[in-house]
Amino acid sequence: MAGKPKQHPYLFFDAGSRQALRDRAMVEPFRSLAARLRAHAEKCLTREIPPPAMDPKDIPHFLPDGSYNPAWLRHAYDTNTYYTQSYLVWEIVPTLAFAYQLTGDARLARQAKNGC
Repeated sequence: MAGKPKQHPYLFFDAGSRQALRDRAMVEPFRSLAARLRAHAEKCLTREIPPPAMDPKDIPHFLPDGSYNPAWLRHAYDTNTYYTQSYLVWEIVPTLAFAYQLTGDARLARQAKNGC
């Protein structure tokens, strides 16, 4: 079994099946879905992918009096820092990457790579 190549458990298609995916996107109902994906990817191209949030590992969690350090809390729980940024990356990068696979549009791939 060690010599037998394994398939990635999360891939819905690979390089060998990409053309079949693109062909399928030319007929309904997939054509409408592909058009919506392309339209969303175009919007994603106009959105800025945020830089990675600062890692609070170097900020002490507690102050000498035993209370939580406000600086650590600000970085650990600030919704603008982590949740918003992670949601944007979670939404934008996969959308661009999948739309690139579907269309072959290099602009989409470049922007997705910039976000990783």
